[in-house]
Amino acid sequence: MVKLASASTAQACSILVLTAFPMDVARMLSLWLHRRDPTRNMDRFYRLYIMADLLGGWCLVREWGRHGAAGQVRRDPYANSAEASAACVRLAQKKLRRGYRPAFGASLPQELAALLCP
Repeated sequence: MVKLASASTAQACSILVLTAFPMDVARMLSLWLHRRDPTRNMDRFYRLYIMADLLGGWCLVREWGRHGAAGQVRRDPYANSAEASAACVRLAQKKLRRGYRPAFGASLPQELAALLCP
C-alpha cells in the first residue's frame, strides 16, 4: 500500500480498499436495509459492509439510524474475510427477522434471500 503523507485516514483507507480488496467480495458484502412503519413513525436504515483495514485485517462496518439524520457507526475487526463475512450474514439475518428489508431495490445474497422467501 502507498501511504501519502498528506492523505487523511479515510483517503488512505479508500486507496487500500481499491487496490487490495477483491471487487467480487465488495459487491457480495455490502447491504443496505431499511424498516419503515408510518403508523409507528419508524423510518430506519441499517447498512453492513466489509472492508480491509490498514493493518492487513478486515472490518465489518455497521451504520444505522433514522433516514435523514446522522446515524451511528461501529467497526468490528476480524482476522480474515471469512470471519467478517460470517458475522455480516449473522447480523443481516437478525435484522431481516426483525422486519428490515433490502433498500433501493437491492438484491440479497443467497444465504439471506431464503429468510424472505422460505
